Order: sequence, then C-alpha cells, then structure tokens
Amino acid sequence: MIVKNKIESIEEINKLGLNKFPEQLFRTKEVTKVKEFIQNNPAEYYAIRDKTKPGGIFKLKVRHDGVLQEIQEYNLFTINVSSANYAENQLLVGEIEILSNNEIYAILSTNSNDSVRDAIKNPTFNIKTNIFDNKILKKSHTLILFISI
Repeated sequence: MIVKNKIESIEEINKLGLNKFPEQLFRTKEVTKVKEFIQNNPAEYYAIRDKTKPGGIFKLKVRHDGVLQEIQEYNLFTINVSSANYAENQLLVGEIEILSNNEIYAILSTNSNDSVRDAIKNPTFNIKTNIFDNKILKKSHTLILFISI
C-alpha cells in the first residue's frame, strides 16, 4: 500500500478500520458541519490539522469553545478529539512503520504531553530493526507494542 497524500491516508485508515480518535475532514465555511461534529463528539480539547500540505498548521490542544475561531485560517482541515484529553493515560506516542521487507522503523516518546510531531523532533526511542530481532525489541521495551499491531 502506498499512500500519496493526506486525503488517501484518511481513506486508508477508515478502510482498514484502524483505532483512532473521532475525526472528520472539513473545508472552508463548513461551520455547521463543524458544530455538528463537536456536538456529536464532546470533549474539552480538539486537534485541528491543515490537510493542504505536509507539516501544515497543527494545533493539538484547542478548547471546545475556541474551535470556530481557530478554523478561520484553514482551507482544508481535520478536527479530531485531541489526545491532550488523555495525556495522563498516554504511555507512548510516535510513529511505527513496518515495511514489506520486515524492517521496522519506530520513533517514539514516553512524554505524555507530546504530539506525534513532538515525538519525532525529540524521541525517547529511535529504532531501526526487523520483526525477527527480539533482542532489540525487548531491550527497547516495545515488543508488546509491536505485537499489538
């Protein structure tokens, strides 16, 4: 599977039924849809992500009463229930990539307040291994995480 852009990524995540926070894609001026999303997914904080380009404006911790103000600067964006609502329960955050040649790349942070972007900038673990390397996986305390995928 090759994902070429943010829209394809959203479609693949939904198609595969992967575990994620409630999230929806919006375009400029879809204020009514945004209000419906917030009403249907109540939370203290939401994350807003620019979907027009990689590394676009990302706000991890927007209070529910500030979402409508914050979205004014976006053209194509997602809103999701923010992981900041669950920071006290977050043990690990980051990216894991398992390739078809059995290689594993993992960039992870144990800082419960980190976003994925934060974890990539300042990781606790930065691992390159393969699925058969139990020594590395056990040593870095990530074996259970990989098995759960």
